[in-house]
Amino acid sequence: MDKFFADHDDVRALRERNFVTLKINKSPANENRAFLSRYPEMPGYPYLFVLDERGKVLPPAARQRI
Repeated sequence: MDKFFADHDDVRALRERNFVTLKINKSPANENRAFLSRYPEMPGYPYLFVLDERGKVLPPAARQRI
């Protein structure tokens, strides 16, 4: 995902103008259980959670409208 944003200046600029991003590591050495326990189970990795202005996770259908 990092490479995609690095390679696509226009998409990175759109993300930076409209979203606050936070990169969280999940690995066998550091699962970040306490932090990630607030969110739905990730179906794979990398995964992108999208939250509204109140911090509520948007379901996949709502993300398509963004």
